[in-house]
Amino acid sequence: MTAHITDIGTTPTLILVVIILNMVGFGVYTLLHISEARVSMSIATVVLVILAAMFGYFLYGAYNSTVTIDGDKLRVNVPIYSRTIPLAAVDAGQAVVVDMNQSSEYKLSLRTNGLGVPGYLLGWFRRSGGGRIYAVLTDKSSVVYLPTTENYAMLLSIKEPDALLEALRRP
Repeated sequence: MTAHITDIGTTPTLILVVIILNMVGFGVYTLLHISEARVSMSIATVVLVILAAMFGYFLYGAYNSTVTIDGDKLRVNVPIYSRTIPLAAVDAGQAVVVDMNQSSEYKLSLRTNGLGVPGYLLGWFRRSGGGRIYAVLTDKSSVVYLPTTENYAMLLSIKEPDALLEALRRP
């Protein structure tokens, strides 16, 4: 069973495109217009191009992310922060569909490692009520909360959340 992560909207797409274009533009500008310290500017340009490529990968992956139940494993396929955990580690009985716009119980407080632009949160977070959260959030109105036995929970924006819960609860 494969569920698709809800596509990101226009706002996060535009933000990521602007970040990418600024990095590439600044990198090209510094490479072409700075004559002193050519080596350090070349290194800075390479770093900017690598970062632009990474943000491009985030953008591409935002439209191609999936959650797959494959045998006895749950795979979350997202840019850089992909995870695979045993199904036995997912507490399917406690899993619920959440509208994070209406419920403050699952509110995130601090990003500890990941990407956060308006409309697209990806990576590791702290939950307001305590605990670690692995989150892939695009549409906060259609989120699956999956507690695990591995000392963290997952929040995943899924196009068809009920189908994922049904597949997780199937013996």
